[in-house]
Amino acid sequence: LAENISRLATLVGLSDTDCRVLELAVFLHTERMLDDAGTIKAAREFSQGIASFYWVGGGVIQNPDFAWMWDKYRFRDWTPLP
Repeated sequence: LAENISRLATLVGLSDTDCRVLELAVFLHTERMLDDAGTIKAAREFSQGIASFYWVGGGVIQNPDFAWMWDKYRFRDWTPLP
């Protein structure tokens, strides 16, 4: 996916942000869990301040979904709090 998006970015001039949004759109389309109605409902509720959605814990080592989000959507200059 990353290679294809990189090639597409070169062809049509996508920014890094555009590439990340496109990656998310592809994942939403292809991953069953992300396309699940319950997940979408919970995300909508969360955007309205209703905390009804919790990702499985475990951090980067135990949770591949967390690791993917950590690698793709962390601010570039992010550092952990002391």
